Amino acid sequence: MDGSILNLLNAFDAANDIDEKQRLEHVDYHLRSGLLSQDAAAALRNPIVRHGIKANRTVLKAAAQYSHEQGLTDRRIALDEVFAPSTLDQ
Repeated sequence: MDGSILNLLNAFDAANDIDEKQRLEHVDYHLRSGLLSQDAAAALRNPIVRHGIKANRTVLKAAAQYSHEQGLTDRRIALDEVFAPSTLDQ
């Protein structure tokens, strides 16, 4: 099962790479046309979507904490209880 999970994660990453390339082309076009400042272009060059536990660990831990604080779970659930071991470093 872990292999198929990693394959799914790799598919999301590949799709994200395609989208990111297109997004950056739009940023460059708008910068060259004068519709976008250098500062705005620099900010927009940062990746918007990042998949995987590693890239989203802080948000996922916060979600687990909030879930517990709001009574949705009886304890704070650890990430290794939710996600496949092979995905934790991805």
